[in-house]
Parts: sequence; structure tokens; C-alpha cells
Amino acid sequence: MKNLTLLHIWTMLFLLFFVPLTLRAQDPLDAYARELFATLQNPDAVLRSIAAEKLGEYQVPGAKEPLEKLLLRDPSPLVRSSAALALATLNPGRALQPALIAALRDEDSGVRARAADTLGKCGDASAVESLLQCLADQAIDVRWTSAQALGLLGDKRAVAPLIELLLDPETVVRESAISALGKLTPAGGLPPLLALLEQTDLQDRLRVLACLPRVRDLRIEQAILPLLADSRAEVRLETLRLLEQTASVASVQPVVACLEDPDAALRVAALRVLTSVGDARAAPAVRGMLDDAVPEVRANAAFTLGKMPDAPSIAAMLAELDDENPEVRLWTLLGLEDSGARDILDKLLAVTGDTDERVRGNALRLLGYYRDPRALDMLKRALRDPSPEIRAYACQGVRYQQPADAVPLLLAVLDDAVTKVRKNAVYSLAGIGGAPVAPRMIELLRDPAVQADAAAALKSVGDRAAVLPLCELLSSNDYRSRMNAASALGTIGDPRAAGPLLPLLRDRFPVVRRVASLALARLAEPRAIPEIAALLHDPTQLDEVRGSAAKSLGLFRDAGVTDHLLRAAKDDSALVRRVVAQTLGERRDAKAADVVLQLAADPSTEVRATAIVAMAQLGSPAAPATIKNALLDPVLEVRVAAAGALGILKDVEAVKLLAALLPREENAAFRVAAADTLAILCDRSAVPALIPLLADPNRLPRAHVTQALRAITGQQFGEDPPAWQAWWDESVKNEK
Repeated sequence: MKNLTLLHIWTMLFLLFFVPLTLRAQDPLDAYARELFATLQNPDAVLRSIAAEKLGEYQVPGAKEPLEKLLLRDPSPLVRSSAALALATLNPGRALQPALIAALRDEDSGVRARAADTLGKCGDASAVESLLQCLADQAIDVRWTSAQALGLLGDKRAVAPLIELLLDPETVVRESAISALGKLTPAGGLPPLLALLEQTDLQDRLRVLACLPRVRDLRIEQAILPLLADSRAEVRLETLRLLEQTASVASVQPVVACLEDPDAALRVAALRVLTSVGDARAAPAVRGMLDDAVPEVRANAAFTLGKMPDAPSIAAMLAELDDENPEVRLWTLLGLEDSGARDILDKLLAVTGDTDERVRGNALRLLGYYRDPRALDMLKRALRDPSPEIRAYACQGVRYQQPADAVPLLLAVLDDAVTKVRKNAVYSLAGIGGAPVAPRMIELLRDPAVQADAAAALKSVGDRAAVLPLCELLSSNDYRSRMNAASALGTIGDPRAAGPLLPLLRDRFPVVRRVASLALARLAEPRAIPEIAALLHDPTQLDEVRGSAAKSLGLFRDAGVTDHLLRAAKDDSALVRRVVAQTLGERRDAKAADVVLQLAADPSTEVRATAIVAMAQLGSPAAPATIKNALLDPVLEVRVAAAGALGILKDVEAVKLLAALLPREENAAFRVAAADTLAILCDRSAVPALIPLLADPNRLPRAHVTQALRAITGQQFGEDPPAWQAWWDESVKNEK
């Protein structure tokens, strides 16, 4: 780019700034688009490169063939690389593969690497064989981008070659292979990754820990627990961070041992693992951490106790409200909220005088749970506090008081001079709802500072008088206002909103498109079906938009909608496939049974779990066997889904299976799901398996087991195992 002329510089600026602005408003085949095509013939490689990228960025029709020619024939590696990038942006998919696969043999390693990267993003398994050959490329960047691409494609053929790549002499290539195997864990990549943990190299262990999937898989948990004894703090810390998302009660004792670690960061990480598990057997050790010298440790310990709220833990948390550190006092309040403790009104009233605004404010917020004259009086005074932060917190507390008391107080706060306070008042009024709230919320639709919140409030109020003002808000320049207005209109369900909502399916904000599609589906507007289907099948849309489109289509009664959902069951996005599985189950269309069965074997944990439930909803002939097999899945989420699905099937043969699994299953979520299913099946043969679970150290399984026993037997002995056992023994004796 030496010796740039003024004309040269002007042309670059024209392509970079003026053309993009005009293309947004003009037909892509107008003079500006033709200027881009003409620039592809420019002798300057930089200008050709810019023009190629812009053709892809703005998805100009007719650009595919010229870009492919550039990719295969242009003399400049820079231009060929830009053409590969543009082709992926232009139209990801199978149609682009031949040119990109040919580019894997380009003489320039940068072009080969860009082509490999693009093929991975295209998501077509037909590129796998070509990419596997690139793992032996002499260029480092080609090897690592090819490994990345294979990880994205998720094809099991890549597992063995990627394992071999773990021996590559280049660190960046080994890192890429580890990352790819992490994405390929459902296709067989997990065992080699776990085997790598046995190596002592620090960086390899850290890379593997970073790449392992964050799911509650027993194989992962068992493989990483020994690393808590690693002599290196970095490994112990990363192991604890992974356990926070993967641990079961089997991890409790090894993690409790980490509370003695000299490194405060590790003690905090261990407490967070115990928070995620929530096993009450750890409570004594956690209470001991309230004496730690480090405030962050004490704060995390207090919050963790909220997950295991026995009487000694509640007493210890109340004492921590006097801690000298405001962070500790704050997290103690949040832990108390999580614990569900209710007999703490006097202490909360005292804490409203705390010197820290956040502590005072959260105490006021928690006071709202007490419909007590002293609590209401304190909240009234707080609404007049000089501090806007305190007034905002008080609005949240008032929300939970009796509506007759709360609504007048909050309506008065809507005149507060501080926007945050008004917003909190609106939010609280939305939670209360009711006819007295609607007129003022409609007025606030004209207040730019709170109109989005007022629209959200009108969703819960559901007053048809708000329909036309909300329709006007759909043209607001504020995306939150458009989003909340669309959501409210969908809930209110007035057909007058359909026409104004349709243009929002093309809104430039993805979240607005998502909400609009759901609103139109709730209105059963048939004109929206083709546009929502187009969103579902458009690969350039965000996964969240396409997922919402699938959910929206499922709300229509039109039989043709099922065909769109069946097509989307093969989508590259796990999120889309999960929503499709859920929607097909809810629609209960028998022709979806085979597709849902395939989704029950999906590489994605979330998709598998959702499809298991959908199979039960569809009543598929293959459902009983598939669901019973899923009870033994190593991933917790799948086992929990299977336990719940048996309740939907009402398969009485499942009673023996669940009764046999319950004593061996350590995870509380499974015990809860199994107890709920046994309650639905209502078979007395489950009683002997349920009674011992009343001694569960965790309160949630105990509560669900008690409900199940009551549903099955009609008896009420609470959480008293001896009483239940005595009754059962007597009942069996009488039957004989």
C-alpha cells in the first residue's frame, strides 16, 4: 500500500463507509452494488479484498460465483482469503463446499487456514474427510484451524485423528485438538480427554479441565476428583471450578477437605461447589468457615449455608449479620433469603439501620415477605428515605405486602423524581397486577424514562384498554419498549395487535424478532406463519431467534407447521433442536415419533433430555424401552428427564425399576423426580423404597418423598420415618 494516491484513498473510504451505509437502504443490485462488483477487477489487491468482504457482509445477490472465482483464481493470497470469508458470510451451507474444499489445496497457508475455518462454520459433514487430511499439513495455522473446524462439525470420524494430534510438537495445535475433543465428547471424545488428566504436565491438565463439558456426568466427576490432591494450586482451583457445574454428593467429602487449603481462592471455590450441591452433611464444616480471617470466605460460607438451612446454620447466619465486613453481612442476607427462614423479623428490622446501603436495602426487600404491621410501617418510612437507593429497595419489599396496602403506596411513588425509583415501583406494580394499576401504567407509556417498564407491567395487568397505546409503542426508537409492548400485546390477546406486530418480525434487534414471533403465535395470526418459518430456517439468524421461531410455530394449530419443525430437527444448533424436540412433544403429533426417537440419541445432553420427555408425551411405541435405558445415562440431566418421563407414560412397570435405583442414586434432583413419578403411579409397592428416603439430609427430596407417600397411601405422618414404618408394618400384617 505504498504511494497511495488521493483517488486510491477515496476509493477505499468509499468502499468501507459510504457503500455500507447506502446498501442498508438501497436495492443490492443498484449502482453501489455494481461498484463493488466492478472493484473485484481492480488491479489493487487491497481494494479487491475489501470489495469481496463487503459483498459477503451485505449478502449481495449474485456474488457467489464471482467470489468463488476469486477464491480459486485470484493471484493475491489476501484476496483469496477474503473471498473464503465472504462466502461463509454470504450463504453458509452445503452449496459452498466444492470451492472451499478446493481452497484447502491452495499454495498459500493463510488461504488454506481460512478455508478450513470457513468449512467448520458451514456445518456440513461432507467436509470432514478433506479437513482430516489437513491435520497433517506442514503449516501450523492450517493444522490448528482444521482441528477447530472438526470440533465444530462434531463428526465421530475426527476423534481418532485428533487424539493423534495431541502429540503435535506445537502447543497451539495441541490446544486446538484438546478443544475440539471437548466439543466431540458426545461422539467419543471424552475418554481420551479424561486419559490426558493422568499426565502430570501442568498446561495439559489445565487445558483439558477448561475443555471438559460443564454437565453433571459421573465419568467426569470421578476422573477429576483425584486432581483435588494435585500439588499445584492452579490444577486444584480449575478442578473446583469445574466441579461447581458437575459435582454430585459424591464430591462433598473431598471438597470439604479443600476448605482447609491455605489458598483463600481455593477455599472460596470449594464453598461454591458445596453451594451447587447443597448437601446438608457439609453444613458443620461450612459453619466452621464463618471464622475465616478472609471476608470473601466468610461471605461465601454464609451464602452456602442458605442451601443447607438446619437450625444451627440459621443461628450462625443470623450472628453473621453483625460481621464487621459489609460484604459478609450482604451475602448473609442473600443466604437467609435462599434458606426460606421466616422467623427472623426482629433481626431484619434491626438490620434496616445498617450503615451500608446495600445491606439496609436488602433487609427492607426481605421485610416484604412479612405481612406484619411492623414490617409495613418500616417500608412506608423507607419510601420517604432521602436515599433513592433505599426508596428503590423499599419498592421491591412493598410488592409482597397485601395489595390493598401496597398499590396506593406504589402509585404514589410513581411521582418520584428519580427514574430508578419509579422503575422499581412500576416493576412491583406489575407483580401485583389488577385493574387499579392499568390506567396509570397506560399514562406512563408516554414517559420515555419508564415506558418500557410500564409496557412490561401492562403484560401482567392484561387490560384491553392498553392495546392501542401499546400498538403505538411498537414504533418506538427504544428496542426495550418495542419488545415489552409486543410481549404485552401477545399476552392480552387482542386481534387488533396482529397487523402492527407483523413488521417486528423483521426488526433489526434479534430479541424483538423473538418476542414478536411469540406474540403473533399467541394471537394465532395465520399471516405470520410463513415469516416465522423463514426465521426458523434462516441460518443467518441467531440460534435464539430460530429457537423462538420453532416455539412460536408450535403454538399454531395449522397441521403444516409440523413439517417445518421436522425439517428443523436436523438443524446444526443444539438449542434449535432442543426447542424442536420440546415443541413436537407438546404438539403430540404422532408423525413426529421417529424424529423424536432420533433426537433421544442426540450428541447434546440438553436435546437428549428434552427428547426423552417428548417421547413420553407422544406415547411412542419405542418410548418405554428408550426411557428406561436413559435412567442409566451417565449424565444427570438425562436421568432426571427419564424419571419424570415415566410419570407421563404412567408405566406401572417402572415402579420396581425406580424403587431399585433410588437407594443407589446420590443426586437429590433424581430422587425428587423419581418421588414425583411414584406419586403419579400411586403403586403401594413403592412405599418400602420411599420410607428410608425420609432420612435424606436434604430438605427438598424429603418434602417430595413425603408428598409421594401421602399420595400413595392417603396417610399423613409428615417426615417421621418410624411412624411411616410402623404403619406400613401393620398394614402388611393386616393384608396377610
